Amino acid sequence: MTIMREGTEPLHVINDLADIPAFHDEAEEAAFWRVHRLSDALLAQMQPLGDDVAPRARATKSVTLRIDPGLLARIQALAQQRRVPYQRLLKQLLEERLQEVEVGDQPGAPAATSAAAVDPEAVRQTARSIARLARELETAVASLT
Repeated sequence: MTIMREGTEPLHVINDLADIPAFHDEAEEAAFWRVHRLSDALLAQMQPLGDDVAPRARATKSVTLRIDPGLLARIQALAQQRRVPYQRLLKQLLEERLQEVEVGDQPGAPAATSAAAVDPEAVRQTARSIARLARELETAVASLT
């Protein structure tokens, strides 16, 4: 089945996963998905990712915290550099520092390592953002050539 879109190439509907070819690189895959989409019936058959693939985020509680505007600006600037929301960065910084303090309070305990404080969800989000940006860049480059 083909869906006509105004001002663009027709969009071909994929009804069977076997109709999706093996791709040699992301550029080839991006070119394919630019003119193809999965059918509604095929999408309905797919199961959501399980917790083993993408575990649910921990429950959180909202708190109110008064922060000096200069400090908040520095946190927001750092968050922008790291491409994460500033509230997530603030939570990470608090957690890292708390671990350092807790480990430091134990007699004979080694210093906390930053690797122990890495948030797996933040790593996944960063990886997804990088992949999305790479696809957008490939699309932009392909449209220029």
